Amino acid sequence: MISEKRGPGRPRKAKTLDGPTRSKRVRARRQADGTKELRLLVDAETAELFHALREQSHFSRREQSDFFAAMLLKVAGRKWLGPEFVLPIEKEVL
Repeated sequence: MISEKRGPGRPRKAKTLDGPTRSKRVRARRQADGTKELRLLVDAETAELFHALREQSHFSRREQSDFFAAMLLKVAGRKWLGPEFVLPIEKEVL
């Protein structure tokens, strides 16, 4: 027997975290995992180039950090264990 009407979806938590507290916890968890946070400032043309290279390499918008790490490893001549991709400079050589 139905005793009350509820909307669709998951019921809300009784005690939710505010934004700053959630951010601090996420940063602390990432730091414990050994992840470092880099914030880079680039001009608009460089940002467009980065996004174009990322899209050509079939990395999604959420995988920007992975693409940056993969690009650095590839330029340094180290092994990238993720999905294969080719940078434009490699296409010219081949």
